[in-house]
Amino acid sequence: MATSTVQETAAPYLAQSQAEETQYISFEMFEQKYLTRDDGFKYEWNNGIVEKSPAMRTEELFIIEHLMDLFYQLKKKVGGVLTSEIEQWILPTKYRIPDLAYFTKDQIKKGKEGQRPVSEFMIEIISEYDQMNIIQKKIAEYFEAKVKVVWLILPQYNMVYVYTSPTEVKICADDTLCSAESVIEGFSIKANDLFKID
Repeated sequence: MATSTVQETAAPYLAQSQAEETQYISFEMFEQKYLTRDDGFKYEWNNGIVEKSPAMRTEELFIIEHLMDLFYQLKKKVGGVLTSEIEQWILPTKYRIPDLAYFTKDQIKKGKEGQRPVSEFMIEIISEYDQMNIIQKKIAEYFEAKVKVVWLILPQYNMVYVYTSPTEVKICADDTLCSAESVIEGFSIKANDLFKID
């Protein structure tokens, strides 16, 4: 098969790896070689190309805590689960692991039956090492797969980009309300409350 670049998006010190030539790999090889790694990075498979990015960090736990607290207040009413880093086949050749994703009870049942449901609400927490061209590509893929809401959380700037399509975005900061209510009824939070440290 032809060769292609392995995408290394984790940090500037990995930039030399971007130029490495490697063969396209099958998903089976990707599973064997990359999904067993415990090195602090997240690996995704994009049509034969391995994309590497930072996994969630302990510095981001307070953000996840606020999101989980909000969800658990709504859980009895809405059902389902908001969970971190669950594999998703966004498209037939694109295996992604969003930082957080919401699954309905029906999707949980389908997953148990061996189907591959795609969340309608996904969250990516953006670090200084993420490359926006890769992130924008993911956003386009998510909406192609019928995702309804994507949040990009930027802890460095205390901002959230709330996408409802690849070209429609609301930037939340300070007292602006970040919402995913089109997917989870009642799921909205002010940017200030998301980024506060108790």
